[in-house]
Amino acid sequence: FATFPNNPNRDEDGVVVDYLNFGRIGNLKPDFNLGRTATHEVGHWLGLRHIWGDGDCSFDDSVDDTPWSDDPNYDCNVGHISCSSVDMVQNYMDYSDDACMNLFTMGQKLRMRALFEPGGFKEAFLTSKACQAPLDCNQITIKIRFDNYPGDISWNFKNPEGSIIASGSGYTNSLAHLEETIYDSCVADGSYTFEIFDAFGDGLCCNEGSGSYLISDQYGDLLIGDGDFGSSDLQTVNLLNSSYRFVGPGDEWEISSNWNKLSVPSSCYSGVICIESDCIKNDGLDIYSPTQLIVKEGVQFCTN
Repeated sequence: FATFPNNPNRDEDGVVVDYLNFGRIGNLKPDFNLGRTATHEVGHWLGLRHIWGDGDCSFDDSVDDTPWSDDPNYDCNVGHISCSSVDMVQNYMDYSDDACMNLFTMGQKLRMRALFEPGGFKEAFLTSKACQAPLDCNQITIKIRFDNYPGDISWNFKNPEGSIIASGSGYTNSLAHLEETIYDSCVADGSYTFEIFDAFGDGLCCNEGSGSYLISDQYGDLLIGDGDFGSSDLQTVNLLNSSYRFVGPGDEWEISSNWNKLSVPSSCYSGVICIESDCIKNDGLDIYSPTQLIVKEGVQFCTN
């Protein structure tokens, strides 16, 4: 299934395809083994309806150069007639077998491309930075939730060489009980230190309201301080972008707690599982190591 371009919920934007019907390799269903299911669903994501307009002969797919139809076609039903015209069973937006699908019409092409024109739902894609090479660094964000007296608080953030690369002080009382992003930048791998000071000597909590601080990277929280300290608090932040890896348990990669940012793996390469000194080559299919780690094609994952 897929979302249409005008879907207001950005969290649901995209395409979902069963792995049994995706791509050209692996354990695929015999009639859906050429990647056409993904083509079909991306067509929906780009604004195309089913070739039969999702209704009888009174429903249209809003594309002028596709013939009218009243139902989906299965298998490869070439020559089938409905609504007084021959169905375009070869169109990616029908339900034909993959081997039968081979075309979009010019009208469908123009409908998809219109999404990227000025005012189109996907116009912003043309200036998106998502297709650029990723930065070889770690996105680090530091936030403070102030207590009753923000003016008592100061802090510094030092790089692995011990030099202060960011600091802050002189906060106004208008920030009392509010969370403020005090540092947000991209930094190289290494061991950094964050030190926070309270001029009154009672930390961010407990006598003057309840405050805290949070240090996170692009993958989730690294450190959460409850603010219970005296004149100062010092934290070490280890940022190792190159060794960020999946550790489980299981194969639920979407759960942030199943990823370990601080582990240093053995020498591994994209598409290879390394277990101590042994490596198992990934041939593009899912591979199960003795720890039941699922490795996805083209992504670096390693086990201890």
